[in-house]
Amino acid sequence: MDERAARPEFLIRYEEAIAGGLPKCCHTCDNYAYNGRCVFYDMRPPADFINSQGQCEQWTDIEVPF
Repeated sequence: MDERAARPEFLIRYEEAIAGGLPKCCHTCDNYAYNGRCVFYDMRPPADFINSQGQCEQWTDIEVPF
């Protein structure tokens, strides 16, 4: 019986990178609007907060059901 070819290294690296999910920062949060404001808090977060991970308990990534 034939076997599939070995998976390429770039695919293995990709799968490892996405295994942990999205980084939890403003840029990946559904509450972070295109105008740079946080919809949840109705404020513009400071740059050091925007570019840090895991700082906000309101971070969300809602999967659209359609």
